Amino acid sequence: PVSWRGSFGDDLPLMMERPAGALMSRERRQRTAAAPHTGRRNAPPRASEDTMDFDFSPDQIELKEQARRYLADHCSSTAVRAVLDGPQSHDAALHAGLGAQGFLGAAIPEAYGGSGAGYGELCVIAEELGRAVALVPFSSSIGLCAELLLRAGTEAQKQRWLPGLASGSLIGTLALAEQPGRVTPGSLSTSASGGRITGTKRPVADGDIAD
Repeated sequence: PVSWRGSFGDDLPLMMERPAGALMSRERRQRTAAAPHTGRRNAPPRASEDTMDFDFSPDQIELKEQARRYLADHCSSTAVRAVLDGPQSHDAALHAGLGAQGFLGAAIPEAYGGSGAGYGELCVIAEELGRAVALVPFSSSIGLCAELLLRAGTEAQKQRWLPGLASGSLIGTLALAEQPGRVTPGSLSTSASGGRITGTKRPVADGDIAD
């Protein structure tokens, strides 16, 4: 199996003013959508009626700044180098901290331990993680495993696994490919029978540390 490393960041002062995992949910945004926005110093200008605005919303920009500050405090180049040069496969403390701050559960519904903020917010966080070269299993746990559970998992599976993925206490992945190259139905030979799966999956991102 091949292990992939990702990375995140540190504690955010502004994020700490909210309860852990308290990113603004889609429902809360809808309730406040009608209220006039007072604007922020660095907020992008509103698009005119005949143009489309593809920029982040003021709330997403605020989240972006929070994530950047957190990572600046907890994911310095020195910390990244220490993980790369050390025996550990990832920055476990940073991964747990990202969960405690609510970053990992941005797109996971509140019913399953996330904030239910949405995929736009998740993209903002992913961008900042990449910018900081955060060595955490974000792509495998959240982009692959959590998304698969949300789309195809049973209710019992969602209740069992999603809260841990959102908090950072669990690490997940998706074992799909069986050989290098593009994955197609013809390239898969793994079979399932009688509740047992038989086959080989490789490479598996973070397969060596997944729960």
